[in-house]
Amino acid sequence: MIIIIFKIILAIMAGVLMIDLLNFLIVITHNIVHKNYLIDKNLMKMSELYDIYKRMLKVRGRTYKVKDFDIYANVFSFKNIGTSINKEGNCFGLIYLIKGIFNDEIPKRIVKNGKEIYDITFINKSLNEYKITNEIAQLVYDDIDNCTKEKECTEISCDKATFLYHENLMELLEPEEIYKRFFDDDSEMLTQYKMNDENNNISEILKAIEYYQNEIDNHKSKFKISFSYRQIFRNKIDVKDYFYATLQLVLNRNIKFRSVKYIKDQIINKIDNHKLVVVLINSMKFGGHAILAYKYEIIDEDIVKIYIYDCNMPLFDENSELNTAINKDIINNTYILFVKVKGKWQYIYCPIINGNYIYEGKYNSYVPDTELGIVAD
Repeated sequence: MIIIIFKIILAIMAGVLMIDLLNFLIVITHNIVHKNYLIDKNLMKMSELYDIYKRMLKVRGRTYKVKDFDIYANVFSFKNIGTSINKEGNCFGLIYLIKGIFNDEIPKRIVKNGKEIYDITFINKSLNEYKITNEIAQLVYDDIDNCTKEKECTEISCDKATFLYHENLMELLEPEEIYKRFFDDDSEMLTQYKMNDENNNISEILKAIEYYQNEIDNHKSKFKISFSYRQIFRNKIDVKDYFYATLQLVLNRNIKFRSVKYIKDQIINKIDNHKLVVVLINSMKFGGHAILAYKYEIIDEDIVKIYIYDCNMPLFDENSELNTAINKDIINNTYILFVKVKGKWQYIYCPIINGNYIYEGKYNSYVPDTELGIVAD
C-alpha cells in the first residue's frame, strides 16, 4: 500500500514537472523559432496598431465594470511618487494597496519578528478621504529612513503627472522614433520637488505602500503573476538572455508565460467577478509600471478596451474648467486597447490626456523586450 501511494506521488510530481517543461518549451519556441527580433517586419504591424488605436479613441461599445468601484472615491488622491528607497516610484505598492483594500484581500496590520511593519486598521474603502499633498508625502517616507523634520531631506522625487502632461508629449511617437529611442540611450528630464510632513495616519498608509513595493521588487516569487510572451527582441543576445531568464521563472511556479489573449481574457473574467485587477507593463528600455483595471468595453469581437486607474494620473480635486476637462479625459481615455492584428491579439497603452499622448505609445506589444502581466488575487 505504501509503495502504491509513493508511486502515485511520484507520478503527480512528474506530471507537474512535465507541465512546467512544456510551458518553458512553448515560450522558447515562440520567441526563437519565429525570430521576431527582425525589426523592419514589425514596424509595419506597429503602424497598423497605431492606426486602429487612433480610430478607436472616440468609439464606444458595451461596458462592464467592477460593482461599486468609484475611480474618484476608492483611490488615493495623491500621485505616485519616488522615495529614498524606491526612487523611481511606488506604483505597484500604491495600486496593490488600493486593490487589496477594495477587494478585502490584504491584512490591515502586519508584524514581523516582533516589529510592526504597518498598521492601517483605521482605513476604509473611501481612500480619497485620506488627503495628502506631495509635499507632505516625501518626508513621511523619509521619516521611515530616520530623516527628521528639522533635517533638510536631500531625497527628491518625480512629479510624474506634471511630466506626463508636458508639452513635448503632444504627439504620438512614430514607430521609427520609438525604436530609435530603444536602441539609443535617451535620458528624459522630469520635474523634481522636495517634500515635508504632518499626520501619522498618512505615515502608516505610506509605510504599507512601500512595504508592498519592496515585496514585488525583492520577493516577486510571493506573487502569482502571468506575463505575456515577449514578441520582439533587439538582437540574438537578448533572445539568449531571455532564454535563461525564462528558465529561472519556470522553476518559480508562481510566474507563468501566457498569450496576450489569455491576459485579456483573465482581466475580463476578474472584472466580471467584480474584482479589481493589478496589471503590470514592463519594458527593459522604458521601465515598468503598475496600473489597475476596473472596467472593460467591447467594441466588437476583435477590439476591447480595458479601462485603467493610473496612479501617475489621479483625478483633480479642485474644480476648474481645465481640471474638469482633464478629469473627463482621464476617465474616458485611460485604457489598454486590445486588438486583433492579422489574426493575433496585440495591445497598446497610451492614454491621451489634454491633447497629450501619455507615454507616447512606448507601451505596446510591438516594442522590443516588452511584456504585459497580471497579478492573481
